[in-house]
Amino acid sequence: MFQVEDKYLGDDGFGQRAHQRSWEDGSHSLDNYKRRIMAAFEFIHKLNVRFYSVSDRDLAPEGENWEETTRYLDEMVTVTCDLQRQTGVRPLYFSADLFTHPRYMNGAAGNPDAHVFAYACAQVKRSLEAAKRLGAENFVFFHPRDGYQNVLQRQMFP
Repeated sequence: MFQVEDKYLGDDGFGQRAHQRSWEDGSHSLDNYKRRIMAAFEFIHKLNVRFYSVSDRDLAPEGENWEETTRYLDEMVTVTCDLQRQTGVRPLYFSADLFTHPRYMNGAAGNPDAHVFAYACAQVKRSLEAAKRLGAENFVFFHPRDGYQNVLQRQMFP
């Protein structure tokens, strides 16, 4: 499956990775995410940038289940808080990624499956808690697929 972060590796889904970075092994492991965030903070700090923006899935990988996914995010928030203390860099905004996982193919907040809707709500709650721990200035509610399958939510004619 083509992952959102693959584009950062120079992968367009049809060929080999174009970017080779010393910290990146191309996996979706927690260790690789830790290397990514450390490299990102080193780069951001060298540029003297004060803010960054991130979503829960940018920060931590999806686990095999809800508990593992939550544990991954909690661990990555702790790592990121330590990096923020060292550099003074903090998030301008944080968001919940409610679109890249196939479960959200019919939206998140507007999903007709109550289980998917409940998962999305829990993911937003967990992301709000992460944003608070990180001291984010803003939280962005961004779910671009919601309403797409509903004709009433699309303007068909001018």
